[in-house]
Parts: sequence; structure tokens; C-alpha cells
Amino acid sequence: MNPFAALATELVRSNRQGWATPEAQEKPKSRTGTIRELLKSSDRPMTAFEIAMDVDLPSFTSHLVWLLLKHNIKLGRVIFVDNKYSYNHAWDTDLAASLRDAEKLLRKHSYAVAAPKAVKA
Repeated sequence: MNPFAALATELVRSNRQGWATPEAQEKPKSRTGTIRELLKSSDRPMTAFEIAMDVDLPSFTSHLVWLLLKHNIKLGRVIFVDNKYSYNHAWDTDLAASLRDAEKLLRKHSYAVAAPKAVKA
């Protein structure tokens, strides 16, 4: 047998086992994901400073919380009221997911989609 072929086969075989380990497949969580999980588990709205301290951001970067959550606020996943952040638990429901999919489909076909107006009693 060719020694180079045997060496290449052994190298490939040893690397495959390294790739299959569960530690190699886990991805580290992003800061935004960590903040979302914190808000999801919290039972009250939190300020940017509280979030920064709980996620171990430096205290002078509490303004970074807004930048990290800006997209989530736009999507409606996170609610920002009175300088406090809270998680919108209605975001996770099946109805909300189907409405988002319908909105995406309508926008794809050039329809203008607006939020429903509140009904006055």
C-alpha cells in the first residue's frame, strides 16, 4: 500500500472524530441573544443599566443595549417604554408567527402593510 495514501486516510479519519464532538458544534451566544433571554426570564421591565450589569457589559456601555436591541424593538420582539425594556411574550405565539409570515408575503408582492388602528369604544 502507498504510504502517502495510508497517511492521508489516517489524518482524515482522526479529523472526522474531532468534528463530530458536541463541543465543536455548540456556537457561543451573541450579546443580543443573551439580553433577549434575560428579558424573557425577567418578570419586570429592566433599564439599560440593569441589563448591562446582568450581562456583564461594562457600566459605561449601557447605551450599547439600545444598539443591540434596536432590530428586536423594530420587529416587536422587545418592548421599549419609559426607558425600560421588556420582552413581548406574544411574539412567540403561533398566531403572531403566521401574521408575520402573511405580512412578509404581502410586502414581497409590493402591498403596503400597516398596523391595525385602535377601535374607539
